[in-house]
Amino acid sequence: MENINLISSTIRRIDHDIIIELDDGTHLFIPESQQEKLNAFINHKVQFGIRPEFIYLADESDELNICNGLLTSLDEYNGVQLLKFKIAKEEVSSRVTGNKITSNYIGKRVRFNFDTFFGHIFEQETQVNITI
Repeated sequence: MENINLISSTIRRIDHDIIIELDDGTHLFIPESQQEKLNAFINHKVQFGIRPEFIYLADESDELNICNGLLTSLDEYNGVQLLKFKIAKEEVSSRVTGNKITSNYIGKRVRFNFDTFFGHIFEQETQVNITI
């Protein structure tokens, strides 16, 4: 099993919502149930943690929590694809079932969807999980 992805981010407030802004400018919306815990961390640098199985290939109709990542590698085993892609300077892993993408996409931008319901946010300096 792949380890959790840790992605450098900043907590921001947009209107009444608290979001995570990735270093490439991507906005990820945080579930309302976790937003209150983040009020004290607005504009703080954090690490957004998410397991590869909660990062999907985005459908064309998906608009929320979408990131355009630069696909760097593709490995396949037992009907599972392990995709690695870059966001800003960081490499992130996604694990998807089925043969959804081919090696022709390596070096190209691919749309990924983050299921932030399963994400965790860690304080930058102490690495304490501030969403529990």
